[in-house]
Amino acid sequence: MVRLNNSNFSLKAAAVAAAFFISDTASASDSGQYLLEFSGQTYQANNATSIDQFDDQFTGYSPRHSQVFGLAENAAYLQASRNGFTLQAYKRQEIFINAGRETGQLYADINARVPPNTNRAYAVDFDGYGIEHTGLSFAKTLKLPSVEISPAFRVYNIDRYREIQAKGFAAARADGSYDINVNTVERDTEADFQFPAGPSPSGLGYALDLAVQWQARPNILMFANVQNLFNSNEIDSTPTTVQTINSNVNQFDSDGFLNYNSAIQGRNSRENYTFSLPVKTHVGGLYSTGAAHVHQLGFDVKHINGLVLPRLSAGWQQPFPWLEGITVGYETHFEAFDFAAYFKHGGVKFGFDTLSDESRRVEYLQFFWLAKL
Repeated sequence: MVRLNNSNFSLKAAAVAAAFFISDTASASDSGQYLLEFSGQTYQANNATSIDQFDDQFTGYSPRHSQVFGLAENAAYLQASRNGFTLQAYKRQEIFINAGRETGQLYADINARVPPNTNRAYAVDFDGYGIEHTGLSFAKTLKLPSVEISPAFRVYNIDRYREIQAKGFAAARADGSYDINVNTVERDTEADFQFPAGPSPSGLGYALDLAVQWQARPNILMFANVQNLFNSNEIDSTPTTVQTINSNVNQFDSDGFLNYNSAIQGRNSRENYTFSLPVKTHVGGLYSTGAAHVHQLGFDVKHINGLVLPRLSAGWQQPFPWLEGITVGYETHFEAFDFAAYFKHGGVKFGFDTLSDESRRVEYLQFFWLAKL
């Protein structure tokens, strides 16, 4: 694996920075020894409200951008590497939500449980999915002059999958009612269908990932990581619901919830569903400064399905004899800070946008442990 100024800390920092998730397929040991690695990660972020309210009633809704994004990435893996080959077993959960600003406002207003007293229009545009899968990954690192290329093939069982799309419009009326015209499609492997009956859903997927590192100069390392470069998934007997909500609604129940069940028309079905997960890219560079006050500077950008996450970072190597290095970073979209510490046999990284539990929109924690056999 390439290094910056022969620094072992820079090697580890590059390996961690170049991974879109917690997996670094290019970290296989080429010394003939087995390198074992165990890691876990939890990450939640959104740009609309606090983490607690994002899954609840959207209280305090104040989006920072024209689109509402929410994502979660939770994972654990165990991998063994030797002579450029890496075998990994993993468990992963991914959630991604993309909605229009007005869609979030409609959800927040309805959950306020107060009939409207002014006219207001809402465009409804929502697209979200969540997947849990357990799988195996096999990777091979190919060494070229100044370049390392690490393709990885994954095959996995789909333990749970859910997706929702909604499109249409709604309007609040000063008389306390809502005009609603929305079409929705929902697929959920854990939906409790009484009809139509059918076998339990089962799904399988495979994907090709690619990691590239280029030592552009002795003190400059460039990297690119693409997940789901090629990807296909199929779920048999997927419970699917297609609905149309189209009416003027002014009925609220005793708890203040808007009641539009009588205005829903739709159908349930079970289908063999084939789909692809979004391609995720992570590109950037690391610069070894040679200066005493800061040893390394970095810039990287992640992209997934319209969401762009630029990040700046700085690193210091061996500030203490027992500490291999530390890094700090700032991601501009969610306005979040991250901090990492690297030790001889592992490291820990955490991040957040604010210290306040009530208003925090970003939470991130990762650890990893390494051992040579």
